[in-house]
Amino acid sequence: MPWLIAQYVPVGLFSLKHGEATSTGGKGLLIPTPFALRTALVDAALRVQGRQHAARIFEMVKGLDLALQPPPYAVSNGVLIRVLKPERGDSAKAAARFFQRTIAFREFVQWQGTLGLALGSPQTQVLAQVAAWLPHITYLGKRGGFVQLARPPRLADDLPAGFIPLRPQAPQAGFPLGLVQRVDDWGPSLTWERLNVYSRERIRLGCDRVRYEVVVPYALQQAGRGFTVYAAE
Repeated sequence: MPWLIAQYVPVGLFSLKHGEATSTGGKGLLIPTPFALRTALVDAALRVQGRQHAARIFEMVKGLDLALQPPPYAVSNGVLIRVLKPERGDSAKAAARFFQRTIAFREFVQWQGTLGLALGSPQTQVLAQVAAWLPHITYLGKRGGFVQLARPPRLADDLPAGFIPLRPQAPQAGFPLGLVQRVDDWGPSLTWERLNVYSRERIRLGCDRVRYEVVVPYALQQAGRGFTVYAAE
């Protein structure tokens, strides 16, 4: 199957919480999830081609296979930051203000090296159209995790070595070494109306949004107060 290969250079710190994380205890991931990658691609495509093509773009992105090549090094930094939370309760104090100040735990990841993204499709004309959208992906994960396309995307006949497929892993005799990350992806029943944030439709966990584990080829190299260094094997 043909694959479209793109390399991104990090410009800012990457941050994306685990799906099970709370608003105040945001344990972070080291890589973007398939859900984040597909949604970023749809966002870029809509800015290029317009809202009138949204349904066709959604179906095109939904049919893509995804694979990722993590950067050679990733440093996770845990910090406490000030955030605003919606005020809850029926007291007069709660009615007088909409938000309350509190602190939250967040992890920000610094990548060293490039992040490889591979998109697979049996139809090369689909990949040719997707290639025009890739330069318009400017951030991954939370806003502020800026990235920049390092070089023009290229086509490959097979998935290059070093890329990990982002799909549920089939049972196998051996277990690959690495760091297990729980990620989320578009479910089979997800529609454009549910993905669209301006729609009244809601995404349902377990059918529109599915979760599974992938093994990222990272090994812990060093750890200290507030930081952890991982290196690709």
